[in-house]
Amino acid sequence: MDTYVSLSTLRKLCVLFPGDVHDTASVWLRLRRARQVAGQAKCTPTIHGVAGILAQLSGLTTEVVEATIASQGVEAGWIVDFDECLA
Repeated sequence: MDTYVSLSTLRKLCVLFPGDVHDTASVWLRLRRARQVAGQAKCTPTIHGVAGILAQLSGLTTEVVEATIASQGVEAGWIVDFDECLA
């Protein structure tokens, strides 16, 4: 069974600064939604994917970002979505 996490839940997470995980996920989800409209989005957004993007932007490794997020109670395999999509 898949575990979902809402975008707003990510506000409390911090890798380098408060809200960095939320901000990264928010941009990715908005870009993904735009690509869905164009029929181009094919992936399911997960914490692992958010961690990978944040790692690329920050210069940290994905493993370090995932471990930091996991230490705050959120697992890499969880699926991220907008709050209204999970209501």
